[in-house]
Amino acid sequence: MITIAVMAPFGTAEAVVADPMFAAVGSEAEQSVALRDIELRILRIDDRRTPDRAIDAFMALIEDPTLVGVIGPKNSGTALAVAPLAASRSIPLLLPCATADDLCTYETVWRMCATDTQTATAAIGLAIELDTRRLLILADDTSYGRNLTAKISQRADTHYIINTVTDAADEDEIKSYDTVFLAMGEVEQAQQLRWLRRAGFPGHTIGAEGGPNAPLPDLTGAAAEGHWLLYAGAPVLDGTVYAAEAADAATALVQAAIALPDPTDRLARLDSIRTTHFQGRSGEVRFLPNGERHNSCVSIYRVRNGRSTPEAHRK
Repeated sequence: MITIAVMAPFGTAEAVVADPMFAAVGSEAEQSVALRDIELRILRIDDRRTPDRAIDAFMALIEDPTLVGVIGPKNSGTALAVAPLAASRSIPLLLPCATADDLCTYETVWRMCATDTQTATAAIGLAIELDTRRLLILADDTSYGRNLTAKISQRADTHYIINTVTDAADEDEIKSYDTVFLAMGEVEQAQQLRWLRRAGFPGHTIGAEGGPNAPLPDLTGAAAEGHWLLYAGAPVLDGTVYAAEAADAATALVQAAIALPDPTDRLARLDSIRTTHFQGRSGEVRFLPNGERHNSCVSIYRVRNGRSTPEAHRK
């Protein structure tokens, strides 16, 4: 038997993304073992986007000799909490959508998506194209929001865009900006977009929760129309956000395990993941020596007619 754990906030509103990711892992992993005499178990671990809960859940997994790796955590804050533990036990973490730059400093972490730095670079590039003179960042108080805000702030200064970071702004102040960037998750972003439209904000809005069939338009309603969305992955033709990355993470783990005489040999499994190379649902899957994905990119989407529609992608 081999076991794969999928860690994400299944018990929260973020289940709109986590559930399809879990389904994609199951489908892909089952296909990978279909022609082999291998029993597969996939665990669904709800971390509720809480670092302490993620640590407790991870500690309950680590003594299982059949565990070949963990897909997730979904969010940067919980992934940063778990990563050092994974490294200490030589357990691979494959991250479909956690973007904090520091995650791949741990040798047992591999990222399937782009980083906060790449997203920030794409955000500033888009803001410049939109002729932004004054950029406001509204951020939530999470590791993801804080890290992304810092990266965008650094790049905004280099392009002479006046940048203000705040978690609250009044309606008159909002209207003095050309563009607002929302550094937060899908659910919080939907709330802020509705507030911005009610406040009469006439400018551009940009966020970082796009992708194929992104849930944000449905969560937001009409207030999402025209909203720009950045996606820390390559555009795919079907599926849902980060489902392709999660499926490819499952393929990488299964291939690494079944290629070994002893699937429980953790060090050999890590070496196998380091050299993995295949054409996956999200494109070519190959890792750089530092654990980042080769040729990762940020895709630009926009909400048109109530759907997240691809516009372009950038390195």
